[in-house]
Amino acid sequence: MATDRIYPRRRPLYAMNEEEKTVKKVLLIVLALLFVCATLAEDAFVPEGAEKFVGDWQAEETFIIMDWEEEHFRVLIIQGREDGQSEWDYSCLYDEETGALKSLPYSVRREIVFDDNGEFVSSDEVYEDGEAYFFLDEEDRLTWVDEKDGAGEGLVFERLPAFEPLFSDMTEALSSEGFTGMEGSSDGFYVAVVEVDGVYTRVVAELDETAVMLEEAIYEADDLSAAAAAYEEYVKTLPVTYLEEIVQQPLDEEELAALAGMKIGELEEEGFEALSYGDGGDGFVVTMALGMYDYDFTVTEEVDIEALWDSETDYAALTVGSAAFSGLSPNVTDLDYLPDGSYYDSVLDTGEFGDSFDFIGALLEAVQSGEVDLETLEATLKESMPEQAEEIMGYLNMFSQLYGDLPASVIAGEDAGD
Repeated sequence: MATDRIYPRRRPLYAMNEEEKTVKKVLLIVLALLFVCATLAEDAFVPEGAEKFVGDWQAEETFIIMDWEEEHFRVLIIQGREDGQSEWDYSCLYDEETGALKSLPYSVRREIVFDDNGEFVSSDEVYEDGEAYFFLDEEDRLTWVDEKDGAGEGLVFERLPAFEPLFSDMTEALSSEGFTGMEGSSDGFYVAVVEVDGVYTRVVAELDETAVMLEEAIYEADDLSAAAAAYEEYVKTLPVTYLEEIVQQPLDEEELAALAGMKIGELEEEGFEALSYGDGGDGFVVTMALGMYDYDFTVTEEVDIEALWDSETDYAALTVGSAAFSGLSPNVTDLDYLPDGSYYDSVLDTGEFGDSFDFIGALLEAVQSGEVDLETLEATLKESMPEQAEEIMGYLNMFSQLYGDLPASVIAGEDAGD
């Protein structure tokens, strides 16, 4: 594994489980409100005194990447092992009184396993309720206090030199010999996939204000082609923000052969996504994606394409006769797909404008279930983010009344019968 050129993503990822109704979820909801409330966006700057944490740190085989992500610090820790690496992912707030970073109590630890050739084998989540804090000593050395399992004990981290990417800007990446032709926008970033030393690598540039403006102009332009060309020309000049190796490997011939006899619907249950279908040279083919890669499944049945379009034929009931690898999937430029091929939806929505997670409903349900009350939540907010606490509680109260389920008298702290 070429660990000297792995630069993990530098943006937050949120995986909210709709079945969990915990305080952890409520804290996630509060962070989500920071994203959807435009009035708070003006405060998206590194707190005074916290700049000293930003950067990359190392102690022996353990690396820490610290970045400011609009409303909080994102801290990613990678610890090497002979057979892989351990990873900790924290969202932290800065404590002005102590000068330390303190994590919110939903941090994730994962164990990554590689084979003897350094190829990815598996990624398993150990826990998602970790907590830690970080502080600097007088000699600018970083200490990591892991309150979950003490993993940082005895380690003292030194600051590493600034990140130097393989490509200085997107023009270099797009013109390199290894460029795969896969490129596109993803949640405020521009992504190109380049093969480097035999490994597919995402080259990622964060969109600046000009890029965002040009991208939005595409949808309003009379000359769509010209607007798109202006955007594409500009993003090529953006500096590279980070690199990310694709660790997921395509299914081999033996694994593909084992899929023969399965129904297309069963493949969907296993995580495959149907992308397209049509007549191939030897039969009817359904193209499906699994993470970063596409596969062509030739079915055993004869299929009338018109009947399929008219829903007279159920494609999910079709039987796989053979399967073949067909190359990189468009998913490879979507940053919601992690390097191991798993999917994390990073879109945070109020539930009013789409089908994504209804975090306001979850908040109300958590309060009503007794798992957390607004008084306790407000106290937590005042302690963890005192400057925003009052405004956030105002939004929570407003949303609670707008969405119902929780009587206004309860929100106001009055008697229920009032």
